[in-house]
Amino acid sequence: YAWNYETQAITTTFYIYNFGIAKIQPGARGSVVLTQFKQAIADIEVGAKAGRYEQLAPSKGPGDCTVGAMVFRCITFTAIHPRDKRPVFTRLFVTGYRNYVLKIRQDWPQNSPAAEREVDAVVQAFASTAKP
Repeated sequence: YAWNYETQAITTTFYIYNFGIAKIQPGARGSVVLTQFKQAIADIEVGAKAGRYEQLAPSKGPGDCTVGAMVFRCITFTAIHPRDKRPVFTRLFVTGYRNYVLKIRQDWPQNSPAAEREVDAVVQAFASTAKP
């Protein structure tokens, strides 16, 4: 399943899936989550090579990010949006949640404190309502 949230400045997409795996360890450190995190990074890199981003480079992480009571494996990249050449951030969160993999992808413009607050608020709002 996927759910997309967009405003003028940001895009956040939530993915939840299990690939038929019955038991997925909760949190950021289970083997399924770590494998999916590596795959998601590879997918971002493939997307960049296909023209979604230019000059993609890690800027923060990879590491663990705590949002509310949830712990995600996370990484943030800097990049250039190819269409309008504006600098952007793209962020990835992955965690195990209720026997599913929860992946969150966010894009927002660099040099925009309001957009950065907005992407953080979206993830905070989700984490504050998620039930373990």
